[in-house]
Amino acid sequence: MMVSFSVAMTFIFGGVSVGGVASGVVWVFGALAFIFDLAEEIAGGVMDLEGDEQRSARSLVRVKGKTFALRVSCSLFALFVGLSFLPFLFGWLGTIYLILLITTDSGVVYFVYRLLTSGTVQEGRTRIRQLYLTMVLFVIAFIASRFF
Repeated sequence: MMVSFSVAMTFIFGGVSVGGVASGVVWVFGALAFIFDLAEEIAGGVMDLEGDEQRSARSLVRVKGKTFALRVSCSLFALFVGLSFLPFLFGWLGTIYLILLITTDSGVVYFVYRLLTSGTVQEGRTRIRQLYLTMVLFVIAFIASRFF
């Protein structure tokens, strides 16, 4: 959770640095970054179960099991997709954002499905990398929507 908090604070501190701390967009994007990163960290923990066992780490997957951890991760990704529409619904970002968002969210849904159905640890890690690339597209969608 600390890693995810640190990632989220990048958006919050960025907003503070440009005087936008009161902006809903800053807080929503901070929350989205936290949720996405936490979902990825949990999924990554599932893929690194062997390493956690060797270190006796008390990760979610070791405490509750692989199926539970993947369900939590999937639920967080679903929450990410749902909340990602808020900037459009509140009128903070326009149609360009919505179009790019639908594409990005479709990628998230697809790669989460592939993650859940991955047969090997290596395939799961590949899906996690693809999810991160999708997040890069999400950030690009946000930046592009601010210019158009």
